[in-house]
Amino acid sequence: MIKRRWQGNFWVLVEYGEKILVRVVIFGLVALVGVQAMLTSDSMRFYLSWAERLEGQPFPEWSNPSARVMDAESSVFAHLTVELMDFSSLSKAKVLLNDVEIADFRNKKVTIKVYPGDTIKIDGTFYNRKLEFVISEISPNISAPDLHQVIQTDSTVESFGQVKFK
Repeated sequence: MIKRRWQGNFWVLVEYGEKILVRVVIFGLVALVGVQAMLTSDSMRFYLSWAERLEGQPFPEWSNPSARVMDAESSVFAHLTVELMDFSSLSKAKVLLNDVEIADFRNKKVTIKVYPGDTIKIDGTFYNRKLEFVISEISPNISAPDLHQVIQTDSTVESFGQVKFK
């Protein structure tokens, strides 16, 4: 008799647990559909998706020139950094490497990987004012252009010259 009562209580408990489980699954599906519906809105997607907040931002180690590994000097290539002087951002000012556009000044600094014989130019033709650019950092194996060399553009394309190694 005691065995039957225990088995009866067990099946009542199983049925109760099953009802709770079904309700949790239904609630989960409704929540899933609700969140997916909210992700279709651009303003909500920004807050619901961690990857959406990172989109368009450079990886911190790549955007900081000092974080790049430059342990040994190379006779093949080098890096130099061109910095915008009087403004924090000019997205239409371009860096030309061998007459090919490679970067712009959305950020104040642009780091370029250069080889011997490359020519570096700044295209400031979009802006009807004088703009100043300076080479703020160079690899130790670069002899030209010089560190702290300044050029000005006044709706023109100006050159830092040809890259020469020591």
